[in-house]
Amino acid sequence: MGRLEWLDVSNNRLEKKIPESMIMIGGHLRHASFRGNRLCGQIPQGRPFNVFPVSAYVHNLCLCGKPMPLCKSNSKATVHA
Repeated sequence: MGRLEWLDVSNNRLEKKIPESMIMIGGHLRHASFRGNRLCGQIPQGRPFNVFPVSAYVHNLCLCGKPMPLCKSNSKATVHA
């Protein structure tokens, strides 16, 4: 089987998040585009997904994590008086 070097799933109305398991197939990727979908959640933080440019992820609902803005924490800090 050949090595996947180019992945373009832009403008396909994909929803939810990019699965962490994508890192396993991404070792040889030189280009990827997830732009223009309905994706949300943290971008897988392994190579090569965290080194693709912001333009690979724009125009989604709420993708976060490098190279996009940091994800907001869902945990609430406990205040001790």
